[in-house]
Amino acid sequence: MMKTSFPILISAPGAGLGHLVRACALALRLAERGLPARVLSQSPYAEGLARLTGCAIDRIPPAGWPGEVAGYVARLDPALVVVDTFPWGIRGEWRGEEHAKRRFVYLARRLRLDEYVNAGSACGASRPGVPPGHGRPRRPPYSDTRQGAHAEGKTTEVPRAAWNTHSPQVKHVIVAEPLAEAHEALIAAGATETCRLPGRIRFPAERCDTPLPRELDKLLDTGKLRLIVHSGPEEEVRTLVAAAQRETAAPGDTPPALIAPKPIAGLDLPTFEYFPASRLFDRAARIITGAGYNTMAEGAVYAEKHVAVPFPRRFDDQPARLAGPPAGPDDGGHAAASFIERLCSMLTAPTAAVFRDSRRGRGAMFRRRR
Repeated sequence: MMKTSFPILISAPGAGLGHLVRACALALRLAERGLPARVLSQSPYAEGLARLTGCAIDRIPPAGWPGEVAGYVARLDPALVVVDTFPWGIRGEWRGEEHAKRRFVYLARRLRLDEYVNAGSACGASRPGVPPGHGRPRRPPYSDTRQGAHAEGKTTEVPRAAWNTHSPQVKHVIVAEPLAEAHEALIAAGATETCRLPGRIRFPAERCDTPLPRELDKLLDTGKLRLIVHSGPEEEVRTLVAAAQRETAAPGDTPPALIAPKPIAGLDLPTFEYFPASRLFDRAARIITGAGYNTMAEGAVYAEKHVAVPFPRRFDDQPARLAGPPAGPDDGGHAAASFIERLCSMLTAPTAAVFRDSRRGRGAMFRRRR
């Protein structure tokens, strides 16, 4: 693998589509500026999305994560790493001493801080096949602030582990949507530079001219289609179907249709595997989705016909996203790419030359290595 071909690495952990689609959206916006980026993912959808989008995507399955990440990064040797959602990785993969001198950008999305900060694997618990304490940075991403038991006869509160504001991962931050106050405060305490997006990052649907199935085209032609879009667990899909069926429908109206990666057993609905689903939103009468980051980004353009249902997630706070202030209808991908481009221009001369060389070969962005 040529070290100069992809000087930007976007780390998109997570076994679903959410992190991966957001990473691809950012990679495509960077490519428009002549900055090739490579995406690292756990998702089983990586190969299919690489084929549909033209993005360069490498997959390390969850079983190999985080153990194989350090070796992969050493081979790629990116000049800049964008970490999505989790500043030190979903399993602490960015907390090692080997990453201490790397340049990072933290892409901050809503995050359940207590759950993340207190997660054992992120706070220094041993990784599979790695002895406890191995590879910890000089100043660990989290420091233990647990107190003794009593003060003046009362049990003191047991504080959670602390967010390390001194780590390089949180010095340059892109705030990708409105965050909780505690999250904002921790970023403010450590960041030297922050970019607030004018809207959530949206996938540039115009970059994927996916053929439309004839049956789906006919359903959309009615102008009355209630479109359900979800790639999550089957029980969540059923919840969205129930929500769609509760939507007002006159006798003879078109039944709902489902956009999902696979059919749901026992669900008597026309089901289609289609990406990106946002290409269909103009023609749908109603759009029913979860309240994840990407669907809320797409739904902002169609607020009058978008119905969002929040689902529980370990690290994502969907109810807070739905109840919080709107992020705005603008596509934040342009501002995020511009911020990263400016950081690239400030790199040291040898590293900046890497970016200039990669721009000359910008077509490599769309040549996927196997």
